[in-house]
Parts: sequence; C-alpha cells; structure tokens
Amino acid sequence: MAKYKEIKGFTVQTLSSDPSTPSSIGQVYYNSTTNTLKYVSVGGASGGSWSSGGNLNTARALGAFTGSISAGLYFGGNTPPSTQKSEEYNGTSWSEGNDMTETARDQMYGFGTQAASISAAGVTGSTGNKSKLVELYNGTSWSAGTDNNTARQAGASAGKAQTAGIMYGGVDGSGPGNSNNKMTESWNGTAWSELADMNTASAYFTGGGSQNSAIASRGGARSTQCESWNGTSWSEIAENNTFRDEGACAADSNVAAIIYSGQLSPGTKTGATESWNGSSWTEVADMATVRSWGAGGTGGQSGGPTSALMAGGQNTPGVRQAATEEWTAPLLTVNTIGTS
Repeated sequence: MAKYKEIKGFTVQTLSSDPSTPSSIGQVYYNSTTNTLKYVSVGGASGGSWSSGGNLNTARALGAFTGSISAGLYFGGNTPPSTQKSEEYNGTSWSEGNDMTETARDQMYGFGTQAASISAAGVTGSTGNKSKLVELYNGTSWSAGTDNNTARQAGASAGKAQTAGIMYGGVDGSGPGNSNNKMTESWNGTAWSELADMNTASAYFTGGGSQNSAIASRGGARSTQCESWNGTSWSEIAENNTFRDEGACAADSNVAAIIYSGQLSPGTKTGATESWNGSSWTEVADMATVRSWGAGGTGGQSGGPTSALMAGGQNTPGVRQAATEEWTAPLLTVNTIGTS
C-alpha cells in the first residue's frame, strides 16, 4: 500500500493541538494530544480573493500595520520624507489618528491590536540612521516605551498582543549601512530580551505569526528560503514558489500564513499571493495592484490565511500608493479520520 508521503510528497505533520486557523483544503495532520488523525475538508485559502477597501488618507510606503482586517492600525512610513502619522481602519475606511511622538521613521517593526500596539526600531529616511526607539499605542495616543536592544530596520515581527511579540532580522547599525543581522528579540510588555538567532541573516523580507510560533520568508538575499520559529529556535522549512523582497505577510502561526506583494527584481513589482499550510506553499489569487513596501510587511497583523490587509506601498519608483486591498478566504472545517 502506498504511503501518504509517496502520494503527497511529504509526511503527515504532528501537532500538539488543532491550528486556530487551518490553512488549506486537504491539509492532513496528527493531533498528538488527542491521538487523532485529522483533515481539512472545505474552504481554504485557495478559495480566497482580494477586493478593494478604502484608501489611506496619506499615500505612503514603508509603514507598519497591526490589528486586523476590520480593526487595523497603520503607522509611520515614508511619504517622503519619513512620517509620524497613524491611521485606523474600521473595515471600510481609514481615519486619521494622533501622530507618533518620537522621531519620524519608516521600515519599523510592530505587533498588537488597534487598541494596543507597539512600534519598534526603524530608520529615519532622510538620514539613514537606524533606531531602537519604541512607542506604545493605547487606542488614542502614542507614548514612549523601553528601547529594544539593537537599532535596526527592514526586518519582520510577530505577535498578537502589545505585551507579547518578537522582532527578527533586519539591517543594523547606528548610521547608513547595509549589514544584515539574524538577531531575535522578545518583548514581554516591559523589557526586551535576546533569543536564538535566525539561521541566516536577512533583511527586506517578511514574516509573521505569534511570539511562540512564527515564520520568515527571506527576500533581501534574493532567495526563496524560509524559516520557522517554535518559541525557542529557528529551523529551515520549504521554500516559497516566487522570490520576492519587500513583501507582506499575515500569519496565525508557523503552520498558517500567506505572503503577498513585493519586488521580483529592481523596478518589477508583484501582486502574487502564496499560502502556507505548515508543509508547502501554494499559489493563490493575485492582488489587483502590484506593489511593494505596503503596510503588513512587518507581519504584525492577525488573520493569517483567512483575512489580511494591504495598504499603501509603491508600484513605480518614488510614487506612493493610498490603495487598500482586503484578502478574505472561507474558514475551514477540521474532521477526524480516526483515533489511535
């Protein structure tokens, strides 16, 4: 009798619990806690699509996005120059909120919700100076937080709450430069601590998930290499299908995510979207507006493969976008095959 690996090309994944958002139709996994073999039978990211949302009030790129498709927060970015502006999304339109309080920056890291978000590091576009400044948003205003350990820009972050997240990779240094790093820092709501490094130093890439379960899709190194974070260490996983840098990600965990948009080569943008189910990447519906550096690039938003947001970015050098697109995919049903 043929084995599952011989049929599908990979082994059945073992998970300690059912994923909060199963990522694709046909996904099969073994729940080691309940000793049950399960599969996903309906819906899936392959049935998802992009649709138009309300435009940003201020066209920009290189900003950060946290929250969800129905309650989002876009902050910072480059208009040019770098800006302190922040806007809130209600699922239909954007409204201007209070500005950030620290130095105007872009290419920041961020995670949390619309009512409680964090912004860390970034770069001042006019000077190229990297930052380790941290700001906290309470749903109304921004205030200074504890600096992270290493000044950097253009990496990725993951986290669903203002008090629990990680930032990883990027370009470091106190001034202009292009030294990629692989450092991971964790935030507990009060202080930052250094954790295990990524396997490969990366910048201008994307990722997302939670503090203990995240992914990284390399881009700036002209690679399709990807890594998975389990709360303790990074490990290499299957490569995505299309190389891109300066893209975006929405992830629930290291087994449920989509990546989208980005730059294929200098001057060539893409709207390609790929879904990750913990074993392989699948190409799904493209975005209407090809672009790179839109909000969502830091990976700090919720929703994963079932709901995501893209706002701003650029599709022509120097021309900033205000357009917003919303990704939605049907929820999946988990079925039990049998119990061992």
